[in-house]
Formats: sequence, C-alpha cells, structure tokens
Amino acid sequence: NGKFIGLAANFTHPLEWGLNSGVGLAVESPEILLLLTDLKAGKKIEKIPVPFLGVQMARGAMDIKGVRVDSVIPASAADTAGIKAGDVIIQFKNTVITEWRDLANTIRDSKVGETVTFKVLRGDATMELKAVLGQR
Repeated sequence: NGKFIGLAANFTHPLEWGLNSGVGLAVESPEILLLLTDLKAGKKIEKIPVPFLGVQMARGAMDIKGVRVDSVIPASAADTAGIKAGDVIIQFKNTVITEWRDLANTIRDSKVGETVTFKVLRGDATMELKAVLGQR
C-alpha cells in the first residue's frame, strides 16, 4: 500500500561555495508529477527546481535563537536582499527560526521565484528584508 511521496536528491556545492552543508533535500511528489508531464511531452529537464537563498550558516551554539549567517554567496537572493555576514535570521516567511533545520526546512518548502519576507537581527536592530528565491 506504498505511495510515492518524493524523490531524494543530492547536491554538491562548487568549490567556491565551501563544503557541503550536509542538508539532505528531496523533491516532493507534486513537483515530480509536473516534471513527468514535461518528460512525457518530450521536453528535456535540465535541473529539478530547488529553492536557494544563498547563505552559509554558522555552526555551533549561539546565545540567542536564530541562525547566524557566516557568509553570503555573491549575486544570490540573500546578497540581493541585503543579508550580511553576522546577521541572525530569526524569522523566514511566517516561521520562527530557532536553529538551522528550521531555516533549511522552510526554504525547502518554498518555491523557486517566490518572494519571501524574513527578519534578521543586525546588531541591536531587527530588520525585515525580502528576497526572491533563486534556484540551486
């Protein structure tokens, strides 16, 4: 009685982006079904669309809740939105971010090209930023 729920995917970063973050990704079945329609029509699928913000998350315990940005990938959605190294992402869309898994899961559940609103702490200030998610 099994049901198809998604397809596991593995991604590597080009060397200039640093090491693989170890976050596993899967493409959900509704997206796969759309791709199958294109394949049946004879279209070539170059890449499965996976949303991408473009931040390297700092590792280790922090004294506040959120995800500290270690670096921002140039020309990424994060860079265009104005995220800086040292910012702490505390909310993404309507999800409160307390650790890296919250951010990774919320990005994964978003769509390429979606405009997202998020909050960051920069020093003593809380800032609301918007980004259009890119494609990994």
